[in-house]
Amino acid sequence: MSIATDRLPPWTLAVPFVALGTYLALHGSGSIVTGIALAIALLAAVLSAVHHADVVALRVGEPFGAIILAFAVTVIELGLIVSIMLGGKAEPTLVRDTIHAVVVLVLHGLAGLCIVVGAVRHREQDFRTQGAHAYLIVLMPMVAVTLVLPNYTTSAPGPFYTTAQLAFASVVCLLLWMAFTFVQTVRHREHFTPLRPEESHGPRPSGKLALAALGMLVMALLSVVLLAKGVSPFIQRAVAGAGLQPNATQIWA
Repeated sequence: MSIATDRLPPWTLAVPFVALGTYLALHGSGSIVTGIALAIALLAAVLSAVHHADVVALRVGEPFGAIILAFAVTVIELGLIVSIMLGGKAEPTLVRDTIHAVVVLVLHGLAGLCIVVGAVRHREQDFRTQGAHAYLIVLMPMVAVTLVLPNYTTSAPGPFYTTAQLAFASVVCLLLWMAFTFVQTVRHREHFTPLRPEESHGPRPSGKLALAALGMLVMALLSVVLLAKGVSPFIQRAVAGAGLQPNATQIWA
């Protein structure tokens, strides 16, 4: 994807402020029109945040650019999950079910779609298998610790961790992330850089433009978190109205 490196598109500057205004003007209303407007504003804010994160990532270069993009996406996902948790009744497995859905959608849906689109556009694609292997190697134990092991623990009734087990799982995931980040940025940095850097996005944006994009990224992420809070009641009502199960009691048993 080609990104303008001399200026920020006007829509990316306007969307975060319009999204915040939409939230302030419509939150608290329970009409369907309000839900649709908030959802549209949320999607626009997400697109704006991703664009600004991409500009900053292009400035700092790989592999640090990938970390910035991952941070922006994580904030968006976390805002959605926390908003749903705070907006409804207590659901002990909500986070686990949501992470499970994210893993499935990313590994099968998003990655598969990128491969298909890339094949249609470029016919043949170049990528480093070492970096892809590293992502999968660190993802598998994280998935096992957070999604699989709770089904086999006996310290607490049901597929749940105790407080001590949660602390252990958190430390394990943190150490895995730190080890992967070290490999990505220091030890095997070359495994996470483009094979053809000159063809990736074009020239680097200026420092001034990158700082402006960073500031707009913060504004866009703030609007995403607030809009997620406003949209979550409509999502819960839609799920309940469709008669869908709000959460699963067991995963991968």
